[in-house]
Amino acid sequence: MNYVIIVLLSGLVTSGLLADQETFLKANAYYKEGLFEQARDAYQSIAPKGVAAWYNLGNSYYQMSQYPQALAAWYQALTHAKLNDSARIEHNIAIAQNKLAVEEKVGSIDTVKRYVSTVSFLGLQLLVIALWYITLFLLVYSKYCRRWWLLTILGFLNCFLFFILLLRYQIMHERYAVIVQPNALLRVGPDTTFHPLQQIPVGKRIAIKEQQIAWVKVSTADGSQGWIENTMLM
Repeated sequence: MNYVIIVLLSGLVTSGLLADQETFLKANAYYKEGLFEQARDAYQSIAPKGVAAWYNLGNSYYQMSQYPQALAAWYQALTHAKLNDSARIEHNIAIAQNKLAVEEKVGSIDTVKRYVSTVSFLGLQLLVIALWYITLFLLVYSKYCRRWWLLTILGFLNCFLFFILLLRYQIMHERYAVIVQPNALLRVGPDTTFHPLQQIPVGKRIAIKEQQIAWVKVSTADGSQGWIENTMLM
């Protein structure tokens, strides 16, 4: 598993604009010709980017040996990917992490979030609402429904789906970035005059909590919080 899956994804950008679709196809053509810088610039200009644009952007960075940037782009692709696309993206992420000698521990919560993130938020909302209506209907007309075990099951199912809905909402509002520059110092405050807490290695993924013009408040995997210059992140 020491090779990257470089097959370009063919899905278009999320905006559906003809100009973005044309740019996407040009970027693919640049990539196939080995013009990786031009491909990178073209993919980068697409906004907003879909899974395919992020994935192909990561491939372009990788071909240019810019592994931290490739890792950041593939993480973005993974955030919005469906399960059938996630395997190849996770494969490439592992290769980039190996190149950077970065180890990311994936816990059970991360695994659950990964699967929940593939579920449609709107679909979950509709399902929760439908189940609540069914449950309320059976409660109101309980004299016609003697199967209390069914109401119990529906109650547990409602609670479970409501928890998944809340988790999906949280995932939608989580923001992450990757350290792409060396000597990235985590500081107490948003200025170089503040005391440095630690140096974060290139390739590490961090959670974004707050953002100012030139500084970003972040949280690391070990729970440390502080400020870092936004030029260090992607």
